[in-house]
Parts: sequence; structure tokens; C-alpha cells
Amino acid sequence: MKDVGVLFLAGGFGTRIAKFYPNTPKALLEINDDKRLLDFLIDKVRNELLNSRINLISNEKYYSSFNGLGINVVNNKVTSNEERLGSIGDILYFLDQEKPESDLVVIGTDNYFEEDLSKIVGGENVKIMAYDCGDLELARKYGTVILNEEGNVLEFDEKPVIARTSLVSTMIYYIPESKLDLFNKFRDDNPDLLDRAGNFLMYLNSLGETIEVLVTKKNWFDIGSIEELDRLRETVGEKQLIKEMR
Repeated sequence: MKDVGVLFLAGGFGTRIAKFYPNTPKALLEINDDKRLLDFLIDKVRNELLNSRINLISNEKYYSSFNGLGINVVNNKVTSNEERLGSIGDILYFLDQEKPESDLVVIGTDNYFEEDLSKIVGGENVKIMAYDCGDLELARKYGTVILNEEGNVLEFDEKPVIARTSLVSTMIYYIPESKLDLFNKFRDDNPDLLDRAGNFLMYLNSLGETIEVLVTKKNWFDIGSIEELDRLRETVGEKQLIKEMR
């Protein structure tokens, strides 16, 4: 496997969970007795994407919290939720500052997933990981993905009022080096739409870019609320207990 860069997105302030954990970023919340969410993600990258360079972008408030992890941490200098750059804004900040010369895997640090990351890496097209949440009402919270006959993106709708499918995009993307400049093109054409990653996918679709989709059948959690965090802890805790009993 060729070398690949990895960018963890941790530039947000997690306002819904912050009322319960005001001084801890979501990425550093414990998901079981011995592991935080980011610990799990870093281990997953190191095991499945060998020789990858791991980066993380954070805001000023939480920047120092990510020291000592053995990864490259970038400070986007943002000090409040009102000033946040958004997911695409953070990716652009990273690209401007670090100027990577490799393919890039982008992972939101509010994602817990079990799919093998190596399955999404490689090729000349942008790739995303998608998950069937099984509920049209729940799908309205995410970006929904309608596939064409080849299994690629036919249509993408960011947080639709009426969802036509329960297949949703996760914040796990693969961007070939040759496609990284599309982020700059998107910024030039849509400077006010940098807050949501789905806007970028909709833009690529409008350009006729092929977006390949890996539909995972394995567990995926989006830690956007305390209820989802508790559900993840229950799931992971049960798995830990099963391993110990074996």
C-alpha cells in the first residue's frame, strides 16, 4: 500500500456534549475503561494503514489536550464556536498549512466504526464510507446517498427535509492527491459553504466527479449527543466483556 496521510477533524466545540464535559473534546471522551475514542481511532489507523502520517486539527481551546499522542497536531487558532471554520474550512486550513504530498484519508473524530480502513484507500477517485441507518427519519440528520448502477454516488443530499433513502454518508473520506485541489476550487466557488462536509460532496457531484462508495455492514456510531455516546459505551463495553470471558 502506498503511503497515505490521515487527517482527524477535531476543530469543533461539541456544544451538545460540552454541557456534560465542558473541558474535554469529544475525541478524548472515554468509550470504555481503558480507551478514549481517539485512542481507538489512532490504533485503527496504525493497524490498518501502515506507514501513514497521522495529523489532527484542533481549535485553540483544546489544542494542548492533544499533546503527547505521537501525531502531528495543527492548531486552527479558533477560540469560540461562533468562529469555527467548519469541517471543510478545517480541511482547507490543514492543506494550506501542511501542504501534503500524498493521498489523504479524512476522519471525523466523532466517528466510531469497525470497517477496515484499508478498503477505502487507493484508486483515482474520491471515496466515502456510507452506512444504512435503517430509518428515514434518522437519515434526515445526515447526508443521504443515492447510488447509481455502478454503486457510486448518483445523488447526495445534505440533511434533507424528506429523506429518500436511509443510506447515509459517514465522515470518513479518501481523497487522492490528484483531487486535493478540488477543495480550493470549492472554496473559490462557495466561500460561504465551508461548514458541512456534505456541501463538498454535493459540489463534486455537480462537477460530474465520480465518488465511489464503500457501504459498511459493520457498526458505525456518530457521537453527536450524550445519548449516542452512552449507546456506544454500552456496545463497546459488552464486547470488552465477551473478550475477557474468552
